Amino acid sequence: QGSCPFWPLHRERLIAGCQKLAIPLDTTVLDQEYQQFLAYLASEGALDRPITDDKLNQASQGILKLIVTRGVGGQGYAPPASPTPNRLWQWRELPEHVAPVSVKLETSTLQLSQQPVLAGLKHLNRLEYVLAAQACSQGYQPLLLDQSGHIIETLSHNLFCVHKTDSGELRITTPRLSRCGVAGVLRRWLMEQAYEVGYTILERDVTLPELLSASEVFIGNSVRGIWPVTEIDHTLFAAGPVSEAFHTLHQRYLRSF
Repeated sequence: QGSCPFWPLHRERLIAGCQKLAIPLDTTVLDQEYQQFLAYLASEGALDRPITDDKLNQASQGILKLIVTRGVGGQGYAPPASPTPNRLWQWRELPEHVAPVSVKLETSTLQLSQQPVLAGLKHLNRLEYVLAAQACSQGYQPLLLDQSGHIIETLSHNLFCVHKTDSGELRITTPRLSRCGVAGVLRRWLMEQAYEVGYTILERDVTLPELLSASEVFIGNSVRGIWPVTEIDHTLFAAGPVSEAFHTLHQRYLRSF
């Protein structure tokens, strides 16, 4: 409907990533291009689909994607002293499945390498993920661990798990991403807004045995929202109240636009 709901968080993460990689990014130009691209989409009729209550995600039209590269360089790895970055704005139709469906995960044989300097960034070096996707069984999504055996994420979703404490309380955890992995925008938003539905999300290291002992597991990103996990390595899970509460919270946020 003419806006990108999570744009402020995407913008903040993009700026931080460019700073980490020493890619100069003019934020004034960035903001101007964002508005210009939305205006262009509106003029082309890309934002004119009607909203229906049962297809909120489809009514939100599509995916706005921005890729920033360092630009043209010479031979070798050293970047130019004064690079001229490229910014590529893309408009994509939504994927076919955006509503919550059952998701099955399979532990990948490929372990993510640990590089704290790049941990959390959403960068374009995705070769490990390409190899993991190639090796995954049909009908499953790869569950990615690091070289220390800690759960990190799936190919394009952050992961959350729920455990019941001895007192009967629910403890919600998302894997720590200080060594590798992508700190997703929806992950951050859920951690900041969890209090709205009476929960707190903790970030800590999670092992595979701990994950398999969870009462509930779900994944999420800013395009597909929140999906409950129903199977991990043939261990079955049921969709539960926590993922449903966060799904409802996310949908309510989208409806505010």
